Amino acid sequence: MTQAMNIKAKVFLFAGDKAIQRETSISELKKKIFPSGKACSVFIYHCDNLTLNILQEEVFTFAFDQEKLLIFKGIENLTEELSAFFKENLIKMAGMSYLVFESDYDVNALRNEKNDFFGLLLRDAAVINASSGVRSVTVDDFTFCLRRNDLAGAIYAVNKLFDEEGNFLGPLIIGILNGRAAYISDKVEKVRMLDLIWEADRAIKEKGIDARLVVEILLIKILTPLRNYAATGF
Repeated sequence: MTQAMNIKAKVFLFAGDKAIQRETSISELKKKIFPSGKACSVFIYHCDNLTLNILQEEVFTFAFDQEKLLIFKGIENLTEELSAFFKENLIKMAGMSYLVFESDYDVNALRNEKNDFFGLLLRDAAVINASSGVRSVTVDDFTFCLRRNDLAGAIYAVNKLFDEEGNFLGPLIIGILNGRAAYISDKVEKVRMLDLIWEADRAIKEKGIDARLVVEILLIKILTPLRNYAATGF
């Protein structure tokens, strides 16, 4: 592309199977391109449900009073028609909005698809690799899973954190969960969660039970509906 526009500053490809990492990286990107107080609109499109009419009617709309960020999830599901449309109109779209394209496929898999649009993104967009093993799991990954009530993801993140940081993480994780409880509006659920957290904290500090085990059991109790688990102590 020979246009004066810096495509890498407007078009981003997040590729790889680590959804948590993709979401975390996109959140960081939003903070960079939309500093606090800057007006912006974010639109999310799932490519398996995307149509040419939606693109033509919604995407090519100027927002004169604020910036726009368009996020296209699952580009591996694009039809040939839509891939061709994106390839033909990428420059025009980037002139109107910031563009984020997401894929569960890693960079090599996208390259092997022999899709001209994917090739264009890999060559000209800012590419962020989110494949397994790219980086260590962080506390932000854990809190992201909590917000989504993703039990499997939360336990995976906790175990990775304990592997890397050790048992001192127990009180930190319990502190995060305690902070989450403060925002629960349902009084019964809030009391239940605080009781579980208190019991877990006591198990670590007074009973000397392994912090990793305590946190795993606590997460199962907190993120599993009350009717679906048998209440057991630590």
